[in-house]
Amino acid sequence: MQPRCWIAAFVLSFILAGCSTGEFRGRSDAPTYPPYKGNVRVLERLPQAGTYERLGIVMARAGTVSYGDTLINRLKKTAATRGANAIVLQGQERDTIDGTMLAGWAIRVRAP
Repeated sequence: MQPRCWIAAFVLSFILAGCSTGEFRGRSDAPTYPPYKGNVRVLERLPQAGTYERLGIVMARAGTVSYGDTLINRLKKTAATRGANAIVLQGQERDTIDGTMLAGWAIRVRAP
C-alpha cells in the first residue's frame, strides 16, 4: 500500500473513532413533549421532588478517541429531541471495549 493510502486510512479511522451516537430509552409512563429548542442544562443532581418529570435515560457512546464535551453535547441533543430541558449525569464516563460511554436522566423541569 502506498504511503498516501496509509495516511488516508489513518485519518479516516481517527475521524470515525471520534464520532458519537446517542440513544434514548423512555419511561413507559412518561408524557411526550415536542422537541425542546432551548439550551438543555446539565445538572449535578435531580431537582427538588415535584418540580420535574423524568422522561427517560439518554446514553452517548463515542469511539476510542473521545472528549467529554462531545459526549455531553450528544446527551443534550438526544434529550432535547424528546422534549427534555435538562439532563442529570449518572456518574462519569466509562471506557468500554467499543469506546467511551456516558449516561444521564433526561428530565423536564417545570416552570416555577
